[in-house]
Amino acid sequence: MHEITRRHLLKLGLAGGALLASGIPARALVNVVVTGGNFVPLPIAIPDFASSDPSFGQQVADIVRANLTRSGLFAPLPADQMQGIIGDVNNPPDFADWRGKNVDALVMGSVTSYARARAESLGMQAKGGIAERADRLVAVLVVAFFADVFNAIILLDIVLWLLAAASTVTVVQRMVLVRRQALGLSQPAHPPTA
Repeated sequence: MHEITRRHLLKLGLAGGALLASGIPARALVNVVVTGGNFVPLPIAIPDFASSDPSFGQQVADIVRANLTRSGLFAPLPADQMQGIIGDVNNPPDFADWRGKNVDALVMGSVTSYARARAESLGMQAKGGIAERADRLVAVLVVAFFADVFNAIILLDIVLWLLAAASTVTVVQRMVLVRRQALGLSQPAHPPTA
């Protein structure tokens, strides 16, 4: 009689595995039928957004309503049922009132016109400053690279604080520039002569 060695057990295991793998095909029949779901879009309310320019707040809310409607996941309350209602983000909403309108969620917001775009829409220039967009982007990308290479995450903190300060200075510079232009436009073309 032969002694059973590791080699014999390995051969026996491989032969058994091959027999099982090439043996009888599986006879189980799985039949899966997908008929679709019973999905109901979430009813939500999106009142006009608060803004210094009411028509601007209404336009932004209209865009949000249209996008959420097109997604198919939401059913916004029609705008005519919210006529004259402005979402006030500074005060808690009256949820009982909104629940009475059969909505499960409420989207409110406040929008502010981008100062540079506003100035340029009035025919003024608002470019310049110590930290324009390209400068900020390059600074963040370069520092992020070196922070990763040298494993010095503190560099990101430093550059973000510096960018916050530089961005604030840039905003003030642009406000002063636009104010000077606005004052120059309001002055008469020819100063009165004495």
